Amino acid sequence: MTSEKTADQPNVRIFATHTVGSNNHVLRNGVFEAVRGGAFREQTHTLQPDCEGENISEKNPCYCELTTQYWAWKNVDADYYGFIHYRRMLSFADREFGADAWGNVKFDYLTDRALREIGVLDEDRVRRIVSEYDVLTPTPVDLKKVGIKSVYEQYEIAPKLHIEDLDLMLEIIRERTPDYYAAASKYLAGSTCYLCNVFVLKKELFRAYCEFLFTVLEEFDRRKDTSEYSVEAYRTQGHLGERMFGIFLTHLKEKGGFRIGAREMVYFSHTQIQPRFQPAFSENNIPVIFACNEYYAQFCSSAILSLAEHASPENHYDLIVLGKDFSATAKSRLQATVADFPNVSVRFYDVGALFDQYHLFERPNISMETYYRLVIPEVFDVYDKVLYLDGDLIVLDDVAKLYAVDIGDCYLGAARDIGHQGNLNGGDRKMMKYYKQFGCKDCKNFFNAGVLIMNTKQFRADFTSRFLLDLAQQGAFMFQDQDLLNILCEGRIYDVGYEWNFYGDPVESYRGWFNSFAPHEAYQKYMAAKKNFHIIHYAGNEKPWWNPAQEYAEIFWRYFRKTPYYEAFLTQRMRDYASDIAGRAVPRKKEQTEEQRRRGKFGRLLPKGTRRREIVKKIVCFFTRKPYIEPDYEAEGITPKYKTNKG
Repeated sequence: MTSEKTADQPNVRIFATHTVGSNNHVLRNGVFEAVRGGAFREQTHTLQPDCEGENISEKNPCYCELTTQYWAWKNVDADYYGFIHYRRMLSFADREFGADAWGNVKFDYLTDRALREIGVLDEDRVRRIVSEYDVLTPTPVDLKKVGIKSVYEQYEIAPKLHIEDLDLMLEIIRERTPDYYAAASKYLAGSTCYLCNVFVLKKELFRAYCEFLFTVLEEFDRRKDTSEYSVEAYRTQGHLGERMFGIFLTHLKEKGGFRIGAREMVYFSHTQIQPRFQPAFSENNIPVIFACNEYYAQFCSSAILSLAEHASPENHYDLIVLGKDFSATAKSRLQATVADFPNVSVRFYDVGALFDQYHLFERPNISMETYYRLVIPEVFDVYDKVLYLDGDLIVLDDVAKLYAVDIGDCYLGAARDIGHQGNLNGGDRKMMKYYKQFGCKDCKNFFNAGVLIMNTKQFRADFTSRFLLDLAQQGAFMFQDQDLLNILCEGRIYDVGYEWNFYGDPVESYRGWFNSFAPHEAYQKYMAAKKNFHIIHYAGNEKPWWNPAQEYAEIFWRYFRKTPYYEAFLTQRMRDYASDIAGRAVPRKKEQTEEQRRRGKFGRLLPKGTRRREIVKKIVCFFTRKPYIEPDYEAEGITPKYKTNKG
């Protein structure tokens, strides 16, 4: 809830400092205002600059967010002045979240949902809470809990700072502002610490604090040359400012009579706004979306390289990788994979903020990244049609041919899942019953979601990302988003043929079922595709990078050895092997994790093959909304102690 400030409400202004050149989420309403710190370095300003009016904006490299504070002191009239950062802010929620030892409540992504959760979007609430105090601070840190005796020691052991600077600050306080000297000595000797220059002060107190703070720092500037300091040490005035707020607060407490409150401080790990994507090329642009995590990127690089090597020079290929927390190294390696192909671009999109509120079912061999394709239509609304490719495949033909397929008003173009067809046609009654509960009319012909032509325009017309993700979270689908899309899009899926999504799995794998049970016509089409497939998809549990003897593994290695990841992967495999051999050579008791100990007790109480084990598993699956899969004890070589459905 937000509202305009009325005459009887205090004029509360809380300023968030943003760094130059950043593209962070901006909190801006009737209470909060975003200010560009060090704005003197920019030609144009999209946020309120700290270089207007009377200012010290040019000192931002060493004063940090204190230049915002100086600007507000000299140019803004308010009843209360508050200061936060673009990623750190006070919580005004009606509950406590629980901070870590350094006083931070950690949130992964700064989203509107998170801002609502911590109460900062409710302007009336923020004004009411602020007006109850003269001083509002973050919950103080008890340094003893992190093994540090005092505020002075914390500065002294900081590896990039110089303790003589803190000593000089203390000397200047004694000389220039002696009323604060006793409080300074007391605060620095104590273990209660206020960090980050985050606070809210009533007008008269804020002005008194600024007089104290900038009097001391200006004298420090005159006496100390920091021009040869390291990058971090060059920010010394900002670090000293953190300590000076604690000194000022200690002084107020000694005087008494002030209303002092504390709120939890929230820290957001990811604050950047994801840009709205435009085509990478001006013409003949073919968008291809991948999804993977940092670890899987090395294998996805083979798929990307194989696509690039089969790309036609007449077209441009706009490759976008969906993921979370990709390091700069991973990004540069994937981009280096196609550095020799001027008509191929690789870009990245962090989807973490879109999934931050969801708890989606994962399988041991199918991770969270599988759901990323559900947000493609809305995220890439500049496109009416895109290709989606899994990272565990190799492209052996120009994907422009696949992109050119006209799928009409169908939601998707995809290849049938021959393994799925074999399972259902083979009499898997349990799986058939599972699909029938969703009202599916032709579940034997479900497609595999690893290679898709997505009619994103039609998706946007009929479904939102939120609808799809809510459905994914509530549905407890056996094969996650693949089941969701098959069920939702049934009857409007264009069959692109097995050639564009051909499986490379050993016959002994569960996909070997289709050799015996797949519908005859489907099997004949699959065997025909085997003679000239355009994409080989390693869709099973076996992967060619772990088993080089796997069927068609040589195709993967042909491309992988040309990627920037090849040598690093082999080196790590050799290290893992050497470590394993060393571990076997020196037998020792293996440390058990709590999870392993729990599973051990579970196994003793509920042995495999017993009816009570399966009853308990069904109960757990019911309450966790996960599908119950009947065990194949015959395959495990276990004789069940009760009669199974198989007799």
